[in-house]
Amino acid sequence: MADETTPAAAVADAPPSLTEEEENERRLELEAELKELREDIVDLRTELKLKEARAVKIENELGLTIKSKISATLSKGVNSIRSSQGYQKTTEVANKAGTAVSRKFSEVRNSETMHTFGERWKQATATLKDSVTKLTKKDGQGQEAPAEGSEPVVGEEGSDATPAASEVPLASGKISQLVM
Repeated sequence: MADETTPAAAVADAPPSLTEEEENERRLELEAELKELREDIVDLRTELKLKEARAVKIENELGLTIKSKISATLSKGVNSIRSSQGYQKTTEVANKAGTAVSRKFSEVRNSETMHTFGERWKQATATLKDSVTKLTKKDGQGQEAPAEGSEPVVGEEGSDATPAASEVPLASGKISQLVM
């Protein structure tokens, strides 16, 4: 729908009984009005730019910088969001979920299964550490020395068992190609 203040609306709203000469005269009047409106717009834009520049100068004198404006705007926005009903509901749901997850982790941490797993893990790492320590003990000639009170190390003279050259049995598996 055309606005009655625009030139197109005025031409469209012109009575259909106008003669060609009257239509031309009406058209010239509208073109003159349009030219005047465009000049007014240019003048108003110029005046607006001057006022904006003056406002910036006054803000600088008052110490209102872009940083403080942005900070104030962000603060206002955050406060607006925090006070919204949606934020309140979301916070409530998140807090409940966090509490439930925390409670479940506590249950798991304090469960018998977790304690059993922890003990087995400690035993396995201790066994592995002992096995590696035994393998890395060497005497002065670069030969593996058996630990006191233990059986000979695999691959040592007098040993009955000889595994594949690249494998040495340990606690719960084999270490392949142990690099010393």
